[in-house]
Amino acid sequence: MAGCGGSDGSGGFLGIQFPSSSQNKEDEQSVRRQRQLEVFDRTVRNPSPDIDPEIRRQAAEELIAMDMHEATERLAEALGSGQPTVELAVIDAMESSPEPVEGLLPAAVATLQDASGPRLDKLSLVLPRYGDPALNRVAVLARDQSEPPARRLGPIYALASFRSRDSAVQLMYMLDEERNEPQEIIAATGESLERLTGLPYGSDASQWRRWWDKLKDEPIENWLRIMVMHLSTKTSELEREIHQQDRESEAIAERLAEALRDMFLMLSTEDQLARLPDLLDDELAPVRAFALGRVERRLRDSERIPEPVQQKLVERLNAPDELPTSRLLAARLLNDLNYQPTADLVAAVLAEEKDPQIAKGYLEILARRSTPDALDDMLLWLDDSTAGEAAADATWAVVTNGTHDTDALPTVRRAARRAYQWQATPAHVRLLAAIGEDRDLEVVEEQLDAAEPAMRRAAAEGLCFAGHRQPLLDRVRDEEVYPFAIRLVARGPDDIATFRELAELAPPETHRQEWMQAMRESADRLSADELIEADTILESLPHVNGQLRADVLARVADLPADALPADELSALQSRLVRLRLELADYQGAYDVVARINGNPTTPDLQQLGFKAAVLSGHYDEAAALNGDVREWARLYDELTVQRPQAAGAVREEIRRRFGDNLDSELAELLRVADERLTQFTASAEPTRSGPPE
Repeated sequence: MAGCGGSDGSGGFLGIQFPSSSQNKEDEQSVRRQRQLEVFDRTVRNPSPDIDPEIRRQAAEELIAMDMHEATERLAEALGSGQPTVELAVIDAMESSPEPVEGLLPAAVATLQDASGPRLDKLSLVLPRYGDPALNRVAVLARDQSEPPARRLGPIYALASFRSRDSAVQLMYMLDEERNEPQEIIAATGESLERLTGLPYGSDASQWRRWWDKLKDEPIENWLRIMVMHLSTKTSELEREIHQQDRESEAIAERLAEALRDMFLMLSTEDQLARLPDLLDDELAPVRAFALGRVERRLRDSERIPEPVQQKLVERLNAPDELPTSRLLAARLLNDLNYQPTADLVAAVLAEEKDPQIAKGYLEILARRSTPDALDDMLLWLDDSTAGEAAADATWAVVTNGTHDTDALPTVRRAARRAYQWQATPAHVRLLAAIGEDRDLEVVEEQLDAAEPAMRRAAAEGLCFAGHRQPLLDRVRDEEVYPFAIRLVARGPDDIATFRELAELAPPETHRQEWMQAMRESADRLSADELIEADTILESLPHVNGQLRADVLARVADLPADALPADELSALQSRLVRLRLELADYQGAYDVVARINGNPTTPDLQQLGFKAAVLSGHYDEAAALNGDVREWARLYDELTVQRPQAAGAVREEIRRRFGDNLDSELAELLRVADERLTQFTASAEPTRSGPPE
């Protein structure tokens, strides 16, 4: 009884050796590429902010490198996801691609309408690589006056990046006086022209028109020369900035690319695991984060994680300069690995943690893997709005497993009381209910009547742990309270009074299985001479079914002959056989008779044993118990009324065993029963959905 407390399947990827036929190699490659596609796609489109941007970008680059239509479709969907971090990863990957990525132009242009900040800047650099098709698409969006101005600003901004006279033509078109554009569009167009030409005319449309009147008829070579002259200084400055950024990110990009290629495409499982310790020890934080992610994947695929990798996880958790999210992931992985010192390691880092979100993660681990060493730090987080509930769960785990110093209980109680006043979450209610004093219990009992089910359940669980029966029994009809009420009752003495009290607590349907299990366990603790009384109690209750009665009496079949007086034992055996016959458990009923050596001790038990043997198909044993053809005929007649599905086989056995040489009375009995069975068979045939019993 529960207490109140609370592959990768491809060949090269896993190092599996396959036959060398070309077909198998093609199948292996196809499976591997599909798996790679799913892994990279999940990494790119995972909405979690914990995914390192560099790893997300590298996954997008790998999708591009796969050169598959399905991979391109996944990238296009990511571009239209509306999630800035996801879209930025795809744009960065497009920018780093040696060639424009076919199939992504429509999605990239559409993204302009809602892009801003880094996404807009980077898209503006990527789109000119697609040439005139991109320029035309962007211009259509920029000039579309049916769209709200806010959705035209991105395309207008991007037009300047094409650095061509055609882009200037498109921008000047929007400054045409006859278009009567709103000031917001005129200002954005002027800003874009400034970026294109290097001229400082801003939103002065008349200045731009005068400039354009002078320049629009210049030969293309002169126009380009003038533009180059205006932009040369600005371009040089931008190139210096880009070069500096490239130098700073070059090492990270190179190492990440190498790691991703090695881990995803080239290495067997064994080689991957061999490389992980070095990757987990890498000087670059993104590489270490990537390696932690690979350990997580291996663990999710139920693969063994070698000792050297586990030790590196310990080092990552203990490293003060590691990324906080990486330290937390290392702790979670150690917990999933069932690494024995995990609780002590997490307790040590929790003592240093200041970030509530990270502390919450550590406390969630300690709620599952408790240690009293962290109790003081748990109490410090109890009233925190972010980590408080996790702290209450972790403190509950320490309190309920009994490992804490009892002298610390007053301190815990005071902290729980104070935290409950700040935020009465279910976890805080449960904790205070478990350890509170009388004045606390008055407050907690109010939560047993709260509107929120989780609050009632938490209060009931805490009160159950503390052993407060009456408040729970008073509300036993509440589905949230009920399971804790029966757990408390089940803690009572191992006697018939406890059994009766449990039996009378009629369960709601949602908790029927738990109640039945409690009943079985309580029955198993009864003495043999209490079993008849127990079954009598159950028989009188309308919410008790035959199956539970049979389960409670199940051990009767194995009682030794001297366990009870002979008449009491036979009465119990008869009850059990009769129950199993009523449940149509014919073989189970026969097994009871067989366990008493097939020699029933009373006429009633002998008749029940005969019926069980017949219905379970043990005809020779049935004949040994009763060879009178009249008894067989009467049983057949009874079955045609009560269980016609089982009657046909019995009739065939009567013919085989006794033939047709019967007296007239018996023959008439069988004839009437035969007609009854024929009528049942005819009426049931059209709707029969399965075999007869």
